[in-house]
Amino acid sequence: MKDGQGNPKVILITGTSTGIGLELAVELAKRGARVFASMRDVDKAEALQFAATSAGVAVELVAPDVTSEESVVEAVGRVESAAGRIDVVVNNAAVTTYGPIEFTPQASVETMFATNVIGAISVVRAVLPGMRRHGSGRIVNVGSVSAEPRFGIRLWACTRRRRRRSTRSVWN
Repeated sequence: MKDGQGNPKVILITGTSTGIGLELAVELAKRGARVFASMRDVDKAEALQFAATSAGVAVELVAPDVTSEESVVEAVGRVESAAGRIDVVVNNAAVTTYGPIEFTPQASVETMFATNVIGAISVVRAVLPGMRRHGSGRIVNVGSVSAEPRFGIRLWACTRRRRRRSTRSVWN
């Protein structure tokens, strides 16, 4: 993955401590990109570091909390200082809450929206000025099938008993 001058693309990926974010960071590094893997808690980077080492690649860690705009701006600034630019950002950081909505604490719902929606917007706002200065860039927002009412896990608006009787979604 090279830019127009043959330099490695600079990619920032949020939510890389597990799952698709971890796998994507390692795969893009294997393809020659300079990957900045972000996670809120770098103490959880062991799995990513093991996967990268096993694949014979390096990823660089940054630790923004996507729920803090100040933290995001600071992390994006560190990446731009180290690499000169960001060519691609992948918004992958997410948290989820399971269970009946009537029993889900408001704080859990607010944390979910602060991370999954507002956090992604904060990252986009932080990278856009640099992408505009360089005249290019890509933004990839990763969503979850769990947000799709017909297929995913969601905050249920019906009771468990009623849910057993019907497989029809309350959203249809």
